[in-house]
Amino acid sequence: MFKALRKQEGFTLIELMIVVAIIGILAAIAIPNFLTYQNRSRVTEARTNLSNIKTAEISTQGQPPSGRTGCYMSVASFPTVAPMPPVVNVRAAAAPWGVGPAASAAAVNLCPFNAVAPAAGTFADIGFVATGNVMYQYGVDTIAAAAAGATLPACIAAPVSASAAVNAAAGGFRATATSNLDGDGILAILAVSPDNGPAECVQGTF
Repeated sequence: MFKALRKQEGFTLIELMIVVAIIGILAAIAIPNFLTYQNRSRVTEARTNLSNIKTAEISTQGQPPSGRTGCYMSVASFPTVAPMPPVVNVRAAAAPWGVGPAASAAAVNLCPFNAVAPAAGTFADIGFVATGNVMYQYGVDTIAAAAAGATLPACIAAPVSASAAVNAAAGGFRATATSNLDGDGILAILAVSPDNGPAECVQGTF
């Protein structure tokens, strides 16, 4: 009986160390790939919401002029507490949308074509509400219309996050979604315009 017990063998320390090393190598390869895949899936949120914002803006612009309709509206950035600080090693955190910002008061002029200086509206003014928490901050700037025979690009040479800038002679808009999903300190920006769907303004950036 004792001889049989002595013949049983287990793993040596070297074998265990080799297994641990292999697991570490596999983890080092798999984890970054998983995070990249996760970030790519989160970009879907921005694309979906920007498409809906574009539809809401075009629908608002298509209504008969009444001081607050018949024009593209600039929309103040929301969530107001940005979920994507441009700080290295600080990743974007989900921010609650809730019911969203309240609609502007009836007396506020939101149409950039009016002579009176317009103000930035809210997403409630164009009828857009995001579902659940968001990983991006959204906003809409009214901008000059495209030249005759041209289309208005979604991205510009030096894209900036939406600031709800109001252009009194605006005939177009640019809605943006901004985040820092991977914590590299570089903001990722997606944008839409009346003529173009969601586009990544900085390719490969999360």
